[in-house]
Amino acid sequence: MGTSAGIKLSQENLSGSNLRGADLRLKKLSGFDLSDANLELAKLNGADLSGADLNDTNLVRADLSGADLCIANLSRAKLSQANLHHASLVSADLISTELKGASLKSADLRGANLRDANLMGADLRGTKLGRADFRGANLMGANLMGLNLRNVNLENVNLRAANLRSADLSNIVLTNVNLSNANLSEANLTQGNFQNANLSNVNLRGANLPHANLRGADLRGADLKGAVMTGTELDEVNLESTKIFDTNLTKSDLSKAHFDKVILTGNRE
Repeated sequence: MGTSAGIKLSQENLSGSNLRGADLRLKKLSGFDLSDANLELAKLNGADLSGADLNDTNLVRADLSGADLCIANLSRAKLSQANLHHASLVSADLISTELKGASLKSADLRGANLRDANLMGADLRGTKLGRADFRGANLMGANLMGLNLRNVNLENVNLRAANLRSADLSNIVLTNVNLSNANLSEANLTQGNFQNANLSNVNLRGANLPHANLRGADLRGADLKGAVMTGTELDEVNLESTKIFDTNLTKSDLSKAHFDKVILTGNRE
């Protein structure tokens, strides 16, 4: 289509409409029913879609940069490779939404519901996530660098190979979560609960883990160079082939940890 010509925007029910490639920049679509519509490649930058129904809508590769999607219903919508830079998604419903490879840089997701959403490879740098719910979401390979993840529900998420460098995960609960091959270098994991988590081959260089709970965690092949692990709970931790260089282990009890081929150099205990 390419333009909005012929679209009756005064008609609030556009459910099932074919709007592929439509130019809807800055349009007022608040409260509109766009469920099951085809908006692939549509230009919606700066549009007002607050409270809109976008359930099951095709928004693949759509441009939603700067759009207002507050309290919008985007459940099961397809947003793969969509541009959501600086979009406002406060309290939006994104349950089971497809966001693979989407760019959410500097978007506002406070209070959003992203349960079971697929954010594989998505870019969330600079995103506001306070009180967001990511339970069961797939964040494999997602870029979460530098984010404040306190008060974010990450229960049962997949964070395999995710970039969490310099992220704030203090007091986080990530029990039984898959963090294998993730980058947690220089991250703050103070008092976090990672009991039974999969942390194999994870990069924890320079990370802060004082008083974190790693009981039963799998740290095989992890890189702990320069990490601060004062008072860290390490019961039943698997440290096979782990690199522990210049790591601060003051007041950490390693008596029940499993060692095999561990390299220990210049550590403080």
